[in-house]
Parts: sequence; C-alpha cells; structure tokens
Amino acid sequence: MHLWEFGSEAVCKNDKYKIFLNGQKNEMIQWQEFAHEVAHVMWHVGRQELLPLSFFELQEWQATYFGYHLCIPTFMVEDYTRITPYKVMELFNVEYSFACKRIEMLKNKDVYYGGELLD
Repeated sequence: MHLWEFGSEAVCKNDKYKIFLNGQKNEMIQWQEFAHEVAHVMWHVGRQELLPLSFFELQEWQATYFGYHLCIPTFMVEDYTRITPYKVMELFNVEYSFACKRIEMLKNKDVYYGGELLD
C-alpha cells in the first residue's frame, strides 16, 4: 500500500499488485477505500477505463459490496438490531455513513434469503 495525492486505485505491473491511497484522506476513508481496492485486486483484471460502462459499473458495485463486508464482517456484529452506527464506527474504524449502510445491509439480509421474502 502506498500513499499519494491522487484518488485510490489498484495497479498491476509485471504480475505485482500495488494499492495506492490518497494520503490526504483520514484513516477511516483510507481503510474503506483499501477494502474496495482489495476487491479489484482479487476479482478484476485489465484497465477499467477501457471497459464498457455497464461492466465498469458492475465491477465498482462488486468492489463496494466487498468493501462493506471486509471492513465490517457479518460474523463480528452480534446484534445489529441494537448496535448504533457510532459503536460500529468505533469498533471498525469506519465513517458514520459507511456504518449506517452496513447496518442497513445486515438488516436487509434478514428480510431476504435466497431472493425470497421471509415472513
């Protein structure tokens, strides 16, 4: 991982991966963006700027979704119905909006299972 003044990105050169993060952002944002970039390293190849827009958007959605799970693993949140975004922020070093979104995702997993609405 390397810090620089530009936006975060993952780069592969000579079969070696490097993740660049904006050093001017706070540690919470850097952690969230690091998780996002890890997904790109693990799942995606090639240069996104050369992809059709719909495929680019799919890759971004996948990386964002993975980032939420890497930063705040499901098994580490025992009772998300009672936990506050502030507690999630403290425990996992993420921003308020990120914590809120992840709690929402956890609640939604109880509503849907395998694409079917549960009673």
